[in-house]
Amino acid sequence: MHAVLINDIRLASAASPFESSGMKEVTAGPIATGPFAAAIARIGGPQAVPVFAAFLQAAPPQGLGMACAVLDRFTYAMVEVAGGGRTVTITAERRRGATGVPRAAGAFRAR
Repeated sequence: MHAVLINDIRLASAASPFESSGMKEVTAGPIATGPFAAAIARIGGPQAVPVFAAFLQAAPPQGLGMACAVLDRFTYAMVEVAGGGRTVTITAERRRGATGVPRAAGAFRAR
């Protein structure tokens, strides 16, 4: 199942406190698979896709608080490193010529 997901790494996500560890998790892909949204629709019907996406992006405790949850498009993540390797920018992109704009980007600094 293909998706782009950007989230804070939390030590606990099902119970308070919902503190971030200060680290991010970025998932893009895998290639040669169907969109995650299609798998969700097969199991729960098409109405389940926006509900699941809302759960992923809703702030805790109602959801997981993901900064990005692209479930329905073939995308890739462009990774750029700057500042002598101290800053990494990850941008969710669509293939060249595709309509729409990237849904998420994040710049992360090394500590």
